[in-house]
Amino acid sequence: MIQKVSIVGSGNVATQLGRALVKNGILVSHIASRNRDHAAILADSLSAEVCNISSLPIQFTIICVSDDAIAEIISQMPEETPVVYTSGSVGLDELPKRKEIGVLYPLQTMSKTSSVDMRSVPFLVESKNVLFQEAINDFAQKLSPHSHIVNSDQRRQIHMAAVWINNFTNHVVYQAQKITEEQNLDYKLLLPLLKETLSKLDHQSAFESQTGPARRGDSKTIEKHLEAQSGTAKELYQLLTESIKETYDNEEL
Repeated sequence: MIQKVSIVGSGNVATQLGRALVKNGILVSHIASRNRDHAAILADSLSAEVCNISSLPIQFTIICVSDDAIAEIISQMPEETPVVYTSGSVGLDELPKRKEIGVLYPLQTMSKTSSVDMRSVPFLVESKNVLFQEAINDFAQKLSPHSHIVNSDQRRQIHMAAVWINNFTNHVVYQAQKITEEQNLDYKLLLPLLKETLSKLDHQSAFESQTGPARRGDSKTIEKHLEAQSGTAKELYQLLTESIKETYDNEEL
């Protein structure tokens, strides 16, 4: 059983995973990061030691860095160091081959200042080494009962779906906030609507939940909304409207 780990990175995912690991009795002994100041802050909160990548001990190491940096980081580590990385989109075939390399992808949005209930987070696990994959899966279940073994292609697809459901949804909410701010209205007026929108998805599909002018084919309302907007916000509204129309084309309301 893995009881002692190192973390490479000091950002949002590294911070949240580090906290969860310590909370579950796993020792985080070393933190390595290009940003030495951030590494020191995280290491201090976890009672860990700050070091360079080249000085990391040969032990289970979690790499929490940007996708473009993963291969470079791994290439700097000894071949015998067992490593996992937390990316949703980088496939194992894209990285240097080694005996013990795998994926520990937490399917959740994270920030340093938020409080994440890690027990509710799905973890997607993968390795071409069957024994190492089992070890990663056992490790993931210390953090959450929701661990799933998936291949790189499946992980890329779920990551793409996650971008739609999280990043794009957040940006759409940002566009709504801009409208209320420009009109000196309280954005919080929309929060009950947003909460009900999400709540409905607990018991029915998004297809069944869809409402609004595009769903109804209310062209006059759509035109008024388009006239009131400009730039990419207008284009985004129009594209989403056309997508909804296409989805429900020829359906009787």
